[in-house]
Amino acid sequence: MSTHETLGLMLVREGLVTRPQLYDALRLQRQNNLLLGTCLLSLGYVDAERLLSTLAKQLAIPALRPGTLGSASTQALRRVPRDLAIRLRVVPYSWDGEMLGVALADGRILASLSEVAYHSQSAVGAYVALELEIDAALRRFYGDGEDQRVPSRGMPPAAAEERLRPVRATTFDEIPSRDFGRALGLESLEAAPVQA
Repeated sequence: MSTHETLGLMLVREGLVTRPQLYDALRLQRQNNLLLGTCLLSLGYVDAERLLSTLAKQLAIPALRPGTLGSASTQALRRVPRDLAIRLRVVPYSWDGEMLGVALADGRILASLSEVAYHSQSAVGAYVALELEIDAALRRFYGDGEDQRVPSRGMPPAAAEERLRPVRATTFDEIPSRDFGRALGLESLEAAPVQA
């Protein structure tokens, strides 16, 4: 179940960052327009694994470990047009023949995944990944575009990742069982349980 609690407050409540550290990151965020998690990482206040774990709890979707977006499925990448992937800042990651799994860093994008479902003609599920890795993967798979934001910081170290099935994407203000593929006349798929 997703939560309406902000990432910063969740990290403070869980004791992963202090309030002064959160305020530092918020100041940095205002200066460079990156996501709060990216700012906390760049300041060294939280590590990538804990950040992703907290984001996964907040958004109720599985997290991809750092370094895994480089192994995105070629079939998944072919299903999403370059302009759409770059505009939404999503990386098509997995394709199981029925559901397209896309990686995103910003939970606000969940509301736009119906557009991905329309273009891919499939049900769409979501994973959460680091913002810097999303940007690097977009450059790698779709090339450098003028409309693509490139962060100024390097990527965290890579780690191996087993394939997960994405959880069907939902937004905070919609009924959780909404199926983005249903509008396309596709059969509803049950999401696999999230593994810790």
